[in-house]
Formats: sequence, structure tokens, C-alpha cells
Amino acid sequence: MARKVLISFLGTNDYFPVYYTWGERRRQTTDHRTKFIQEALSSRLCKDWSPNDCIMVFRTRESNDINWKDKDGVPGLKTVLQNISGLKCSINPEPDPSGDRDSYMIPVGFGEQEMWEIFKCVFDKLNKEDEIYFDVTHAFRTIPMFATVLFNYARFLKHTDVKGVYYGAFETLGPLYKIKSLPPAQQEQLSVPIVDLTNIVRLQEINTAAANFRDFGNLSSLSDILYETGISDLDKAVEDISVALDDLDFFIQTCRIDDIREGIYMQTISDRIATFCNSHVTNDAQRSLLREISKQLEEYGFKVYDSFRNVEAAINWAIDHRMIQQAYTMAKEYLISRVYKVMTDADLEDALVRELDANGDISRNPQNRKYKIREALGSILGTYKSIVGGRICFRGSRWRNSQAANRLLQASRIVYDLTAPYRAITERRNHLNHAATTGDRADSYDDYREEFLENWKKCMNTITN
Repeated sequence: MARKVLISFLGTNDYFPVYYTWGERRRQTTDHRTKFIQEALSSRLCKDWSPNDCIMVFRTRESNDINWKDKDGVPGLKTVLQNISGLKCSINPEPDPSGDRDSYMIPVGFGEQEMWEIFKCVFDKLNKEDEIYFDVTHAFRTIPMFATVLFNYARFLKHTDVKGVYYGAFETLGPLYKIKSLPPAQQEQLSVPIVDLTNIVRLQEINTAAANFRDFGNLSSLSDILYETGISDLDKAVEDISVALDDLDFFIQTCRIDDIREGIYMQTISDRIATFCNSHVTNDAQRSLLREISKQLEEYGFKVYDSFRNVEAAINWAIDHRMIQQAYTMAKEYLISRVYKVMTDADLEDALVRELDANGDISRNPQNRKYKIREALGSILGTYKSIVGGRICFRGSRWRNSQAANRLLQASRIVYDLTAPYRAITERRNHLNHAATTGDRADSYDDYREEFLENWKKCMNTITN
């Protein structure tokens, strides 16, 4: 079970006691004033946590002496946290049973070496799949930026997840000297809002995932991040976008050209992104990123309706994002689908089926009809050789006397012109998909890509002209 962890850095100031408030309604987190944002957050977040969960407070030697330990009869943060009523989670759990060394002590962070020491100290405390809640209020110097990098690193290596980032906005009260000059009655009523910065962190995660989407065609990681946005008013829209992106990624990875062609995923993406962007609970940065996702898919030619254009877009997407096997496999099946359409438009399907069923294959297994037809069309395209003396010639003898094959080739110039690039694409597709270790191998991905694009361009020129 994932462990919940509240992480905070303790500073050295003599903090002023105030009420900390939560949410738009500014509800108090405690029934008394406190010097420590950590007490407020622990009271708000950690009351229902289990003994397996924990609060981690990292300190320098100075902050340890000033604010962690009891001093002159005044409870330090350690005592304050221990005295929170009903709190079951552990506080700074010490992996060393002897407790001889306080492993939550960190250097002040001057210089690169000390920053790496802090990095290692915090990272080593994290367990796999921890759910992290981060108090950034007193994180000194570069710690806030540094911690964001650290948590992204931990997300990758330990599969942790940042669930919340919070900041006690004490500066909303003004300078400390002015606060101290207020009458005691006013001081006792002062409250400070806790600002939820979680969506700022999420924005960085979305931005990283969007970059992967743009540069590497990675749809699934973007889907995962969107699903974790935590905007409750838009849960359904975000879930639908996430599922649709997952579907498209799955269809491309597994070459499901019928599903790609239908375009249902694109309709969902387009509609739900519009819902997301028109909502008052989203911000401009989130809207811009999601609009960019929609824009990129549209620029590749994905449509919201059933169209061969969706398959062409998926093939172009695959070849541009280094999915060479998928590009070759989808291109082969796409070209067969285009010839299938020529055949049905020319009313030749029944004639071809009669030839194929001469040995009863289709009548014995009617659900195999479409597969057998597509297999035959691929064979016709791949073995057509030339026309000699008005006679159509094939490599091998299978289609030599086939009236259906001859009529198909004569029905449309497209079929003739597709045979050469189809054969080149199919041979390379077979070479890639069957792990060929001999034969004509390219030296690099770019060689495969250039070869593919040369033949793919011929196919598109034939189909669109």
C-alpha cells in the first residue's frame, strides 16, 4: 500500500503565531494560533493517516536549535507535532534503531556539493510509490526549484507521486515589524492562507508529457498526467481525454487501422478539450497546452469522422516519431484497404470470392471472408509484374488465369500504380516484422525512414491524383 508522506523544511526565523486557513472559505486548520505552518498542515492533512505514513521535517543545525527543539520552556516543532491530538502517523521515522545519528539533518545548501547532499538525503528517505505532500513555505534559497526536480526524479526511479504542494502566505500580512506593532487584540485575530500550488507542479508535468507527445509521439504518458490533474469539476472531461489518447496510442502501436479510421477518439479529444478550455476552473497555461495537443493532431490530418485520412495521419505520425515497424505495417494494410474499395466500387468482390472459394475455404469458414479477400488483394498487388502483349503477367502462376485479378487491375489506374511501391513497402515490412538478420538491411533509422517516405510519397501521389 502506498505510503503518505508530508515533507517540510524548517527555517531559522522566530515565526509569529497566527491562524492558518484552508480553501476559498478560509477555514481554520487549528483551534489555536501556531508559529508553525507544519502544525497547520499536519492538522489539516494528516489526521486520518495511518502509523505507516509519516511527516518528515528536514533541518539545518541552526534551525534544529532554534525551532525544532524545546527552548526556554517554549515547545519546539518536534513537541508541537507530537502533541497534535489524534495524529497516528510517525514523525521523522528513524531507520537507525539506535538513533545515534539524526538523518534528517541537512547542510545549509551553499554550493553544489551541499545541494547534492540535500538531494540524496531527501531522496533516500522516499520509498517506492510514496504519495508526497510538500510544504514549500520555509524551503530556503533554491530548495523549492530543487525539490521539484528531485520529485520528478523520484517519480521516474521510485514511482512516487506528488499529491499536493502548499505554501503558507505569511507575507499577505505585511512586514513583521508592522505586525508586531499591532494591538494584541488584532494580533490574536491574524490569519494566513495556505495556498495550494499543486496545479503549478502538475503544469510542469503536463508540459513535460506534452513535449514527449510532440517529440516522440508518446500519447500514454500525457494521458497518465492528464488523469492526475485533480480538477474535480472536470474529472469526466479529463478522464475522457485520457482514455481517448490511450486508445489512439494503442491503435497506432498495434496497427488497428479500422479503429484509427473511425476517428471516434478524435471526436472525443476535440469535444472534451473544448469543454476543458471553456471551463472557468482551468487556467490559461493548461488551456494553451491542451489546445496545442489538439492542434498537433489536427495538423497531422486526424479527423473527427470516419476517413482514410485518419489512417494516413497515423502513418505519418508513426514515421515522424520513430515507430518504423508500425508505419510499414499500417501502410501495407492501408494500401490493401484502398484497393479493397476499388474492388467493391467496381463490383468485383463476388467474382474474387468465387475464385477464392473454389476449394470451399470461405464457405466452410464465412467469418474468414474478409481476411481471405485482403490476403488475395495483397498477393495480387505484390505479384503483378507487367503487361506483355496485352496480357497481364504475375510473378508465379497463382493469378495468371484469374479473371477477377485481371479485371481488378484494369478497373483503376490506381491499382496499377500502387503495385511497385506496395511491393517495396511489403518487402521491407516483412524484413522488419520477421526479425530478418540477412538481406538488404539499412544502416540507420534515417535510411529506413527515407526509403519509406520515397515509396509512401508515390502511393499518396497515386491515391490523391
